[in-house]
Amino acid sequence: MAGVRQADRFRPDAPIGGARRAARGGGRAARLTFRDPDQYAEALRVAAATLVITEPGDFQASLVRAELESVWLQRGHVSVGRIGRARVIARSHFIFLAEEGVPQRWFGRDLGAADLFSLGGAEELAMSAAHGGTWGTLSFAPEDLRRLSAALLGRDLQVGEAGVVAQVRPPPAALARIRRLHRQLARLSRDRTDLIGVPAIAQRWDDALVRTLLDAVDVGEVVRERNTWRRHTQIVRRIEDALAAQPDQPLTLTELCLATRVTERTLHASCKEQYGVSPLQYLRLRRMNQARQALLRADPQSDTVTDVAARHGFWELGRFAQRYRALFGESPRQTLRRR
Repeated sequence: MAGVRQADRFRPDAPIGGARRAARGGGRAARLTFRDPDQYAEALRVAAATLVITEPGDFQASLVRAELESVWLQRGHVSVGRIGRARVIARSHFIFLAEEGVPQRWFGRDLGAADLFSLGGAEELAMSAAHGGTWGTLSFAPEDLRRLSAALLGRDLQVGEAGVVAQVRPPPAALARIRRLHRQLARLSRDRTDLIGVPAIAQRWDDALVRTLLDAVDVGEVVRERNTWRRHTQIVRRIEDALAAQPDQPLTLTELCLATRVTERTLHASCKEQYGVSPLQYLRLRRMNQARQALLRADPQSDTVTDVAARHGFWELGRFAQRYRALFGESPRQTLRRR
C-alpha cells in the first residue's frame, strides 16, 4: 500500500503481524514508515483514530512497535504539528516524550520533559502538538500491572485505571532511565527484529522495562485530573459527535454551541485546552484536511477543485487555494492530479 513500507498492516487490537517470533516466550517487533496521515493514524494501537494536520511541511511519520511478555512498546515520530483524537484499547498506558523537545498537549494538559501520563483502557484521548516530535508509550494488561506492582512494590500503584488520567512526575534521573531503555529497545526492534523473538533477550528487556517504569512511578508525584479537565473533555467529545452527525454539512460556531449546549466562551475554552486552537481554527483545519483526503480520492477526469472545496464549506476558491498551499505545500490542483 502506498505510503507504508511494510506489507502487513496492523489492526489496533491484534498482535503484530508480519514480524518474526523465534519461540514461545520471545517477543514481536516491527517498524513502519508513513507519508499519509490517515495510514499512520490507523496503525496506532487505538480505535477510530483521526489526525488533523495543523503545520505546513512534508508529512513523514514512523512507528516502532514491540510486544514483550508483560509490556508493549510504541515509539512514534511525526514531522509536523497535528491534532489527534482516538479511543485507546483496553490496557493500562503510560505516555511520555520519548525525546526531550517541544511539549505536546495530551488530555488538555502539557506533556513536558518531566512528565508522563497514565490512563486506563477505553478512554478517549485528545492530543495536539504545535510542531513535530517523538512520543513513547509503555502499556500493560490491567491485571498484569496490578500483579507486577504487588510483587515488586508490595502495593497497587492505583494508576493506569480505566477512566482515570493521572499526570506523574518521576525524579528526572528515573524518567531519563525510562527514555534510555525505550530508545534502546526501539532501536533493537527497528534494526534487529529477529533478536526480539529470542526468549532470553525478550525476557531481559521485559524485566528491565517493568522494574524501571514501576520504580519511577512509585516515587513520582501524582497529579490527579481536575473536574474542569473532565468537563472540557466531555464538551470536546460533543463537538466531535456533532461534526460526525453531519459529515457533509459544515457547521457554524452558533450551530456548534447549540449542538454542544454550551456558550461560545465555554466552547472556546474547551477547544483551546484540548486542541490548542480556537473552535473556528479547528473547524477550518478539520475541513481543510478532509478536503485534501477528498482530492486524493477524487477522479481528475470528472471531479474539480471547485466542487471539492464547496462540498467542504470553502466558497472563495482563491482563498481556499492560498490556505491549502500554505498548509500542505502544494496547490489543490496538484493534489487532484496525483491520482
